[in-house]
Parts: sequence; C-alpha cells; structure tokens
Amino acid sequence: MRFLKTKQSDFSASSNRSIPYTVIKLEEAAAMNGTKPKFKKPSKTAPYRVQALTMQSFCLPSPNNSFCASYPDTVWAQYKFCKRHSAKLPKTSQSRSASNFDGDDYSDFAVWRPSDGTWYVRKSSDQSYSAFPFGTNGDKPVPADYDGDGITDYAVFRPSDGNWYITMSADNSYVGTHFGLAGDKPFFGDFDGDGKNDIAVWRPSNGDWYWLHSSDGSFHGIHFGQNGDVPVSGDYDGDSKTDLAVYRPSDAYWYILNSSNSSVTYANFGISTDIPVTGDFDEDDKADIAVYRPSTGYWYLLQSTDGFREVQFGVAGDIPSTGDFNEDEGTDLAVWSPSTGQWRVLSLEDLTIKQESWGLSGDVPASAAFNR
Repeated sequence: MRFLKTKQSDFSASSNRSIPYTVIKLEEAAAMNGTKPKFKKPSKTAPYRVQALTMQSFCLPSPNNSFCASYPDTVWAQYKFCKRHSAKLPKTSQSRSASNFDGDDYSDFAVWRPSDGTWYVRKSSDQSYSAFPFGTNGDKPVPADYDGDGITDYAVFRPSDGNWYITMSADNSYVGTHFGLAGDKPFFGDFDGDGKNDIAVWRPSNGDWYWLHSSDGSFHGIHFGQNGDVPVSGDYDGDSKTDLAVYRPSDAYWYILNSSNSSVTYANFGISTDIPVTGDFDEDDKADIAVYRPSTGYWYLLQSTDGFREVQFGVAGDIPSTGDFNEDEGTDLAVWSPSTGQWRVLSLEDLTIKQESWGLSGDVPASAAFNR
C-alpha cells in the first residue's frame, strides 16, 4: 500500500503560509475526481514522486485549505512506505522488466548475440557497458526479473532439451529448470502476483499454456488459443497478475483471458502482417493492445484509458523494441535496426527522440525478446 506525504516545499507555488503534512493512500488519491497520479523520478538517484493533477486533493480540511484551492496546478508529492503495511514500487511493464539490468527502473540498450552467447548491455544509470557470456547458439533469450529484486536476470530457454537457465542477480546463483519441449514458445508472465517472473511456455501445436508459480513451484496449464496464434501475455486488467492473451494474424483478433474474473476480452485490431507489441503506453497500469506495421513503420495503439493513437516511427526492417528508455515512466516507442545496430526511441509524452548505436546484425534486442 502506498502513502503520499506532502509539505509546503513540495508545492510549485510559493507562499509563507504553513501547510500541514498530509498522509493519504495513493488508492484514495487515484479515486478522487480530476486526478490521475503518475510515478515520476526527478533524477536517477532521487526517490519516486507522485504527480497528481489537483493540488487540492492533497490538503486536509483546515484553515489552509483555501490556499490549496487557490493553486489547482500540478503538485508533486513524495511518497513514503508505511511500516504497518506492505509496500510496492510502481508496476514494471513487461518490456522494461526484460531490459533493466542495472536496477534503475529504466530500460537499458541491450542485445544478446547468438553467435557467441554473450549479452551486451549499455546501462542507462551511468552509460557504462557490460558483456556477460550466458547461453549458446540455438537458445532463446528470456530476460526478466525472476528473483524479484527489480533487476533483469540473464536467462535463456534451450529448445533442444527444454531447459531454462537463469542467473539470479539477487545472489549471483545459477538455476536450471527443465520445463518445455522443442517448438514451445517461452513467454513473459507473473501469474501469481508475487513480483517475480514465472517460467512459462506456450505450445503452438495445441494452443496450451503451461507455467510454474515462482511463489510455490506449483504447476498450471490451460488451453487458450490455436496454432498460428502469437502469444502476447500482459496485465491487461490491471490486477498485478499476467493475463493469457494471443493475437491471431489470420483474422487480426486479440483474445485476452482476464485473470481478475476469468472473462475473455476480444478485439479486432491490426492486419495479418502486423507485429503485436506490449506496453503500457498511457500509463494507467494496464497493458495496451498495440501493433507495429513493418511495411509502413506505423504504430497503432488501442490504449486502455486514452483510446486509439497512431504514430509513424520506424522503417522497413526495424524490430519494435518497446521500453522506458527516455526515463519518462511511460512505455516509449522504440525500434532497433539489425542492419546498422541503431536504436531510435520516441517518447510518447513529449515526442523527443533518442538514438544510440548498440548491437550488430544477428543480435536479439533484449526488450523485444518476448515479441517473437
């Protein structure tokens, strides 16, 4: 449970009036009319802050409430953990979890090189780079946070023997687990809501999903989809648990099995040659339905709160590789060019573009590892 704590120095408006500390639940703030709290980081080393749209929402009834009502501009309020309650950081999107190797909550430019089994990472925290050999040619990279420490773990799935190999960043331990068959597709998922990625595969031959809960090691399986579908798991209903989902290129339909109530959501969105992508583009803690069209470089987003949006960003041959590279807390549009190793990132918040040369032809971008 998150709590907010405000004081006069947090306000953009200046005044010599004394404003009392106010402690409220973030969930209550989110329910207030006219607010849409967002987590922000003023800098990489600073704590998270919560941005709300109305200053008045953070003021207790008092003589100073008139001051709050006089300044309805954006207010920044620093949140703190209350020891009496459990506390969680903001949700981490799938694409960010797959490429946050330095634990600063932002996506790193990172690739896995099949030819030598090495991971090459340009860290967003200090722009240093690392090379970590882990895997062999023929493996499928499956980077994610498997130990719940907020840092992406190097991991591969080996189709030849159905084994998963993971290096746990929390204690530098090595884990090997047999789970899956040749032809299975590994996919991203936290199905038990414990903040750790679960080992999981989707079997195209029969449309079955299989996964192991990281919390207790229990096995789970369900039939959802058919041969030819593309797995696009994500938290579409915002309950902090991964929902099973597939995109069907043959008819451009999305089918989502919501974990919150077991209902099925479907939507016709895209065309047969589109590439489905994952991300929370409107920052409402829900995965959005989205596709990238290689033929035109257009992105089409069906955002769960802000609705439809289309953006042209990319050229033929680019690989969509979403994540938070611009450090604005939202999912950025990003493409990686296999021919040049060039990354281009577009922030949907202010439309700024960031570029970085990182990787060689034949590499697999980490943030797109599950979008295959």
